[in-house]
Amino acid sequence: MKKGLLLALTFSLVCTMFYKVDATEFAGKEDEYTEKCKNTSQLSKKDLNVCKEFNDYLKNKNQSVKEQLDDTKGKLNETLDDLNEAKEELEKTKGQIDSLQNELDVVKGSVEQLSQNIQKKEDALKERLYVLQSYVNGGQLVNLIFSSGSFDELLNRIQSIDELTNYDKELIQGLASDKQELIVKQEDLQKNYDSLFMLHTRQSELQQTLSAAASDYQTSLDNQTTMMNQYNIEIGEIEDSISDANDRITAQEEEERRKQEELLQQQQQQKPQPNPEKPTTPTTPPSYGSGHQAIVNAALSKNGYPYVYGGTGPNGFDCSGLAQWAYKQAGISIPRTVRQQYYACTKISNPQPGDLVFFHTIGWMTHVGIYIGNNQFIHASTPDSDIYIASLSSSYWKNCYAGAGHFD
Repeated sequence: MKKGLLLALTFSLVCTMFYKVDATEFAGKEDEYTEKCKNTSQLSKKDLNVCKEFNDYLKNKNQSVKEQLDDTKGKLNETLDDLNEAKEELEKTKGQIDSLQNELDVVKGSVEQLSQNIQKKEDALKERLYVLQSYVNGGQLVNLIFSSGSFDELLNRIQSIDELTNYDKELIQGLASDKQELIVKQEDLQKNYDSLFMLHTRQSELQQTLSAAASDYQTSLDNQTTMMNQYNIEIGEIEDSISDANDRITAQEEEERRKQEELLQQQQQQKPQPNPEKPTTPTTPPSYGSGHQAIVNAALSKNGYPYVYGGTGPNGFDCSGLAQWAYKQAGISIPRTVRQQYYACTKISNPQPGDLVFFHTIGWMTHVGIYIGNNQFIHASTPDSDIYIASLSSSYWKNCYAGAGHFD
């Protein structure tokens, strides 16, 4: 696939909107997504999810091509069977035509020979009749008859002349009858020959049609096989690319965690204390109300408390630790980390007070806050800013916003 290039899906440490690509958006852009999803060094976490969906799309499309391939193979085999059958019928018909042609040639030869024999007999009879007529006119026939020694010999000579002429007539008539019979047979053979020739012509046309269809199916089969093999190669390359990108991103996340752990150790060595103006944790747990408003109230009670990496309270929190702690005050148990909270919650489009809001702050799902209403949320941000209230409308958080989730 080499039709075009998609705009670069560059890896960035600035946040980008998380989204799910609908499979229909891949149609017609396979070359572009293939080109970019094979570029391991440029895949961000969000891009990685898109490439996984694209790879599934290619697998589904490849399965569809495989089904078409199997269907084409079936049609090709059926056509080849029909073609072989047509060839056999054509050979059989050709043999019948050749046999009939030989018979027709023999009959034609017989008719021609009979015609020649008849002509010879007619010529001989004409010759004798001419001689006989000459005898009559010249008186020779009378002399021949009356020169006989007796009356019996006279009758025999007259009868012989009559029998001779009658024999010639019967012979000619017999030959003519045989000739007519052969002509009828010749006509019948010619009709059969013509019928077989027409059948042979139709069978030849059928064979040509089947041959063309088989050629088309074979071409389609070759194209589909090439396409399926190409998809298999691209799927393998993209899977390798996704694996490499996963390893790279995982290494980056591990490095980020290591840095945060070092920061936490430094904070623990400094033993950070809660803001002295904020009340310390009372011996009797305060009541924050009920339902999701209790979550909001609990979170607001920690406004200004320090950010502590890995902190789960009550005097220091990281972002997901604050969310888990606030939900716990309302009697709701949720997972510990940002990613676990994101994948476990019910996704919603319009958050309500007490719902969680998620963000991409370094290219993947890394931050969570608690929505408190009026397009605002409270969160444990960084060691420099501690826990504070922010606006979803601000350019930074608006661009990093990845969605909202609800827990009952």
